[in-house]
Amino acid sequence: MTSTRLPGKAVVDIAGKPLTDWIIERAQRVRRFDAIVLACPAGPEDDPLAVRYAGRCLVHRGSLHNVLDRFWGAARAAKADVIVRLTGDNPLLDPSVSDAMVEQFFQLNIDYGGASDCPLGIGAEIFSFAALDRAHSETAEPYQQEHVTPYFYEMPGRFRTAPLDVTPHRYGLHHDSLRLTVDTADDLALVREIYRRLLPVNPWFGLKEIAELARNEPELFEKNKHVRQKSFKESQIGP
Repeated sequence: MTSTRLPGKAVVDIAGKPLTDWIIERAQRVRRFDAIVLACPAGPEDDPLAVRYAGRCLVHRGSLHNVLDRFWGAARAAKADVIVRLTGDNPLLDPSVSDAMVEQFFQLNIDYGGASDCPLGIGAEIFSFAALDRAHSETAEPYQQEHVTPYFYEMPGRFRTAPLDVTPHRYGLHHDSLRLTVDTADDLALVREIYRRLLPVNPWFGLKEIAELARNEPELFEKNKHVRQKSFKESQIGP
């Protein structure tokens, strides 16, 4: 709720529902998920989130800026063996992509994996609780605590890591093809337009339908191409 680039982002309206509703409802359609946990900050600004979603999924509250500690607490409370990290910026989550990533994660027997060459806002990160527990106890840098996963992949050999290939589910799109996350007002405007066009046709549209829309109306996706994604080293922790 305290997003600096889009205040109150978690509950902004998209097609008649708060942004977080869409994330949770789409996550509930991922076959390989056993539980969904909303890991939100403990401050009063985020009380509305905890109240709204308490009956719809597990809710864990923790540090605003030390998101690594918040994730660790949420995973421990849920007794999770494996965690799929879905950020609160991504109301276009595609369940088929998440399912494919989970299956590949287990096939590769790794500690950490992230979507390979997937449009921003569609992919996810997957890691074992054992790896998360180690990162939680060893991490000291503020940016590593805020952005949760850098400690997994910054030093080769520290963990067993691998890219998770979701090529069959990308429909020709690449990481830099489209920006499908919500960090700014321009991002939000685009996502609202995507929902306005695709929701009446298929309530559970995914990347396939978005790719087709991009081919038919490429100018629509120019709305947010200028937005710069914040580097994971641009931490908000500290002075």
